[in-house]
Amino acid sequence: MNLLLREHLEASQAVAQKLLEQKPDFLSYRTTAALAYLRLDDVQAARALYEGLSLEWSKVLPGWQAVHVAVRGASGQTHLARVLARPIPLDRLKPEERILVQPYL
Repeated sequence: MNLLLREHLEASQAVAQKLLEQKPDFLSYRTTAALAYLRLDDVQAARALYEGLSLEWSKVLPGWQAVHVAVRGASGQTHLARVLARPIPLDRLKPEERILVQPYL
């Protein structure tokens, strides 16, 4: 939640990175780390966390979808971000997650 609220960014990024190192296959940890990098303006590091992943989009939680869309959009993949944003159920997002996806709707 700190990352969504833009609070305690460095500490939250350190925790996210540690969790990701322990369980690199957990999409939740990967998404949290991607949001941390995005918040710290390291868009390329955030995007790299999604490279090579094969995601079954309909099974990804809406909040995680919002982060993924924001990372794609911030890294210049605005068309892909818009395509991915369309099916996200906005009513299932926290207000801070909606802000992430709003530019691509």
